[in-house]
This record gives sequence, C-alpha cells and structure tokens, in this order.
Amino acid sequence: MPETKKLLVAFDGSPPSRKAFDFALELATTSTGITYEITALSVVHLAEQIDVPMNIEPIINAAKAQYEKQLTQLQEIAKSKGVTIMAEIVTGHPADDLIEFALKNRCSMIIMGQRGKSRIPKWLMGSVSQQVANHAPCSVVIVK
Repeated sequence: MPETKKLLVAFDGSPPSRKAFDFALELATTSTGITYEITALSVVHLAEQIDVPMNIEPIINAAKAQYEKQLTQLQEIAKSKGVTIMAEIVTGHPADDLIEFALKNRCSMIIMGQRGKSRIPKWLMGSVSQQVANHAPCSVVIVK
C-alpha cells in the first residue's frame, strides 16, 4: 500500500502562491509509491487590532468570495491532472493559521511562495513565510 503524505499549500492568490500550488501538483503527479492529500488554505488576513468605525464584514465576505473563485479554479486544474485538492478558507492571521492547520491535520509539508501579496522588497523573504519556516511542525518548502 502506498505511503500517504499530507501537503498544505498556502494560497493567497499571488503569483508566488500559484507557483507553490504548481509545485505541489507536480509533486503529486510525478511521485511514485506515495499518495498525496493536498489542501489549499487561504487566510483572509485580519489586522492585529481592527479599530475602525465601520462594518468590515462586507470586506471579509468579498475576500472570501474571491478566494472561493480562485480555489475552485485550482481544484479544476488539479482534477484535470487526476489530483483531488481540498480547499479551505479561514479568517485570521496567515502564519498562525497555517501553522495551526498543519499541526491539527498532521501535515507532512507546507508549500508556500516566498512572498505573498504584501509590498515587501524582492530581496526579503516575506514575514509570513519566514514565520512559518521558523515555527511549523513539519517541513516547509518555500517556492521562488
């Protein structure tokens, strides 16, 4: 019976996160003797303290709808290659939620882009990827 490994792909819609998805898909379609269970996780990021006098629920709902659309497209791409991908959207803090998901689900590996949607200069590794790499309970692959 083939070995099963759980992969977590951090997906925020950015080109680096799409490369992470492509990496996971390639791993799943080219490896022999290993079955991969892949979950793509999108985190609607909340600031540390939201102290605004407006209702942010519509903003969160719009972000979730956008992620749903993007994750559905990823699932269709994966399905065309014979791979099933589960998709989840959570609201919170990306690094914390990725680490927590990997821990709870006993993931073998987290695959993520070097940088996400932030405007961090190209020569720096993103703060989310750096935090996940330093604190994850499993191996982390950071795709450039």
